[in-house]
Amino acid sequence: MNLCRLLALDDLVADARYATNSARVLNRAVLETEIADALLSWRCADLIRRMCECGVPGGPINRVDQAFADPHVRARHIVERHLNENGVEIPFTRFPSLLSATPAQIRSVPPALGAHTREVLRDWAEMSKEDIEQLEEEAVTPRYVTKAGSARKTAT
Repeated sequence: MNLCRLLALDDLVADARYATNSARVLNRAVLETEIADALLSWRCADLIRRMCECGVPGGPINRVDQAFADPHVRARHIVERHLNENGVEIPFTRFPSLLSATPAQIRSVPPALGAHTREVLRDWAEMSKEDIEQLEEEAVTPRYVTKAGSARKTAT
């Protein structure tokens, strides 16, 4: 109701098609279109400010770069940067809770594509070394040279 009033959609509040949750579900496509059309005239920051002022819960739906740049995310040090085995810096979202006695930490980066192919084929598919090498020669699976290493945190 508060959202409809905020968006100057007072007529929707009295509309029987939206009087109950089940009615709103039945008429969802039309309702979403009406709300979406009303939202087109708003700038995101202005709408969020007005929603806060009117007691309407909500917030932006950010792209990844916007989420990483958010002041709250930066203040909480949610993003950690680590180097992969090729020296490329990768941003990670760390465990969101800050635990003083047992702090969570990123100890390794995700493996490169194909890093565990041989191991999986050997241990799970029970393939021989020769069969795995044949798959690599036929380019069915990539030939991957394992490099030892763990995550290295970079300056944040």
